[in-house]
Amino acid sequence: MADSRQYFAEVYDRTFGPVTGYIAARCENLGEVEDIVQSVYLAFYRHISTDNRDIDNPEAYLKTIGRHQLAVRYQKKQKQPPPVYAFDDLPDMEDPDSGTDFCEMLENRELSRQIWEDIARFPRETARCFALYYLREMSLKQVAQELDMTESNVKNHIYRGLKKLRERYADA
Repeated sequence: MADSRQYFAEVYDRTFGPVTGYIAARCENLGEVEDIVQSVYLAFYRHISTDNRDIDNPEAYLKTIGRHQLAVRYQKKQKQPPPVYAFDDLPDMEDPDSGTDFCEMLENRELSRQIWEDIARFPRETARCFALYYLREMSLKQVAQELDMTESNVKNHIYRGLKKLRERYADA
């Protein structure tokens, strides 16, 4: 049992960022991301506790569980899930012009949770700009096309959001 706990902790530390980003990029409501991620890791822990064997590619396995959790959630709500975009890892999150490393703020798990909660409270278009630009690694032009707005408008949403996050987490 101790081995499965240790294995779980190692996988969790290695995959938390990519799995959270994967789920956040596909979730209609960013406020639900934390619950879905928790469900994914709980299902994973139950699996490794009962099966007692390592999984070849835990990140892919966790993303598959996440995809299933999202499908179940959308079926219950009788909604269609958002389009699925493939990406392997969270990108380096930098302010497009200043080079400020946004990922530094995401290293701490609790801080990460708080940041996701704050992003979820942003105006819907700002949160969607963040998700598309930072999580799906779309260019500003691609984000603008996807959201049917100008590149300048996308930049404004991102800069305003980054400014709010920097002000709130300046000492973090």
